Amino acid sequence: MSLDKYKEQIKQGFLQSFNKGDYSTFEDLFAPDAVSLDRAKPVGIKGPEGAKQLVENFRKAFPDIQVVIESQTAESDKVITQWSMTGTHKGDFLGKTPTNKQVKLTACSVDRLQNGKIIEYTTYRDDLGFMQQIDAN
Repeated sequence: MSLDKYKEQIKQGFLQSFNKGDYSTFEDLFAPDAVSLDRAKPVGIKGPEGAKQLVENFRKAFPDIQVVIESQTAESDKVITQWSMTGTHKGDFLGKTPTNKQVKLTACSVDRLQNGKIIEYTTYRDDLGFMQQIDAN
């Protein structure tokens, strides 16, 4: 499969999972032993289920979450996705109780592919700025 096809699959996976809670693409996207290098990752859970848990953490905390893909690029075995999200903090997030505040986050995710599936993924974002928006100290 071409890198352009992988980019489109990853884009649809982002939009369907974050915006709609639809994880139907995850079995095709993630290798069974895919690992997250993200600090917000569910501990010890790998593969499609680990990715689902990661998204669910955001969806529970920000039930009106909306993710927009800003841009994507791909080279060699990596797809890089620049994205943004908005939402209202209505559920516990990393130990911070709901504040009902609107938040905006911009981030860049890097997915490493092997044998046509994501084997490793991480997201780079302004965690400090994001947590300040929900008054976390």
